[in-house]
Amino acid sequence: EALGIHQPGDLTMDLRLGSQRKEIDIVSPFLNANVRGTFEWQHLYPGIRRMVHAHLPELVGTDSQGPYNEEMTLQLTLQDTMLLRRLAGIHLKTPLPTRLNARLNTALSILDVEAESPEILYGGETLKNIRLHIDNKPEMMQQQLTLQRIIKQRPIEVTMENFAGYNRLRSVLKWDNKRQPAQTGTLDVAATFMRDEAGQTMVQASMSPTQITISDTLWNVHPATIIHRKGATSIQQAGISQGKRHLMVNGIVSKREDDSISVNLNDINLDYIFQMINFKALEFTGSATGLIYAKNLLEAPVADAFLHVKDFCINQGLMGEMDVHAGWGNRGKSIQLEADMRDSKARHHTQLQGTITPGHDPGSGLDLHIHTKRINLFFLNKFTSSIFTNLQGRATGYARVFGPFKQIDLEGDLIAEEASMKVNMLGTSYRLYGDSVVLRPGNIWIKNATAYDNFGSKGDKEHCALVDGHLAHNHLSNLRYDFSIQAKNVLAYDFHDFGDQSFYGTFFADGNVHLSGQPGELTVDVNAKPLSGSILTYNVGSPETLTEASFITYTQPADSLHTGTGGQAQDREEEEANDIHLNMDLDITPDASIKLLMDRKSGDHILLGGYGRIRAHYYNKGKFQMYGVYRVDNGIYKLSLQDFI
Repeated sequence: EALGIHQPGDLTMDLRLGSQRKEIDIVSPFLNANVRGTFEWQHLYPGIRRMVHAHLPELVGTDSQGPYNEEMTLQLTLQDTMLLRRLAGIHLKTPLPTRLNARLNTALSILDVEAESPEILYGGETLKNIRLHIDNKPEMMQQQLTLQRIIKQRPIEVTMENFAGYNRLRSVLKWDNKRQPAQTGTLDVAATFMRDEAGQTMVQASMSPTQITISDTLWNVHPATIIHRKGATSIQQAGISQGKRHLMVNGIVSKREDDSISVNLNDINLDYIFQMINFKALEFTGSATGLIYAKNLLEAPVADAFLHVKDFCINQGLMGEMDVHAGWGNRGKSIQLEADMRDSKARHHTQLQGTITPGHDPGSGLDLHIHTKRINLFFLNKFTSSIFTNLQGRATGYARVFGPFKQIDLEGDLIAEEASMKVNMLGTSYRLYGDSVVLRPGNIWIKNATAYDNFGSKGDKEHCALVDGHLAHNHLSNLRYDFSIQAKNVLAYDFHDFGDQSFYGTFFADGNVHLSGQPGELTVDVNAKPLSGSILTYNVGSPETLTEASFITYTQPADSLHTGTGGQAQDREEEEANDIHLNMDLDITPDASIKLLMDRKSGDHILLGGYGRIRAHYYNKGKFQMYGVYRVDNGIYKLSLQDFI
């Protein structure tokens, strides 16, 4: 039962074992196999090892027994890896059958292996279209492996070829993502195995000059020499370059404290490094120059990095010049980090100190203390795009970023010396000056901040709003927000064309606004009075409104103007992916106007002023609806007549 065999017929094994020839057939839900040949099981491994020894005698030893005259053919289909998981604890999955065909003749030094698998899942990795070929002849053994490695649901083509013979092993690795930006390259290494003066095996490898492409940028791979002796590996001039830009590695890796290795960087973009390690949580860019030293790497590693970074950016937000020192190994397993960032033109200065502890064990994570003066807030756009965009500004204060890597949190107190942002669904932009931002675990509070529209200035009593609320999060994910706004003649909505919609308008308002939601969902509740300069333009002649049975009903003066459902609405481009609900309760006065566009081509329209209480509901993936009683006080009907006699 542990093998998945629950009833007769689940596993069929047919054995024909003669004095020399063997025939074995296995049929089961997880494995089908066919073995034929003249061989002894215990002689297969030493027989194959002897074939490899013939090509690489200084690397692979052999026994003194033999000769081995094993001859075998194998056909195998693996349909389910359940057996490996249950017996060996190997968590490997093959959703589709994996096939292997092999032919072995040790007397003639023949080994021919063909294997293919449509997909293999192992250790969080997804590999597809795997093909392996091994061919051994008396003069050479060669191997070719091709596969697709899936990263972010996109394939990277990988090819690995090895050629062995005469104590020499050549390996060629190629990769290509087959898309833009291009990530391609070739590494070509040839290793020779020999004996040193003490009779110990040593390896001398040379790396041939090739080229690699990182994010569409072509780099030259330098010719390098790598020598490995017992307990020590020497690296000479390994690296990549592009003009004056380079990354070079030199030194010795061993257990000796006086052996060290150095990495020399000149004008290397940090983006390349973080792309290679597939780090996506934050986007770091800038040109790094400096040295990295490491020693005692095989015993108790100690490393130090001293780097200067030009045009350092976080999520495309410019931080200026950065000097950073990182040390590892002096205090346990943590990386000690010190950084100083300056942008003299913006009067920005930030100092960062703390630790980063790699791994997944208890105690791993980070603890960074940040003291800043006028840090660039643009980097926050990555996290706030569901609420507003084009966040600009500067902040001063203290912040701490801490916690395990999957449970990062914030605390601190900042002053937004100046900040501006655009609320896409409203088409409006706002500015803040000198308001507090309070960071606490799980929450970011903005208390009694004053926001100004584009018509207001710091200290004005109009064109401003009092904002109070917070953003809640679970370790910087699952963002939720809740804000209350008290407006005083604020530009609250501003679009100047229909786009694909049936209405647009400009609203200046007094009143209260409540915003709440989370990524992908926003609800806005408005209770306000539109003021002078406010106008709603509604396209009566749009196909959506014409399909309604009755969107406007004219009555006697003592009665009302009733509005029904209009066309679908959306906030231009950014709203399409989000669910946005706008609920309005408006106290209309003659200061605000309603414009009913009768003919979009001729411009015929009715312009109305009056009194009323209008309720409106807007859903960007549904319909725009207005209800209420509106008493017309005055109006103009602009009418164009053609062929009038």
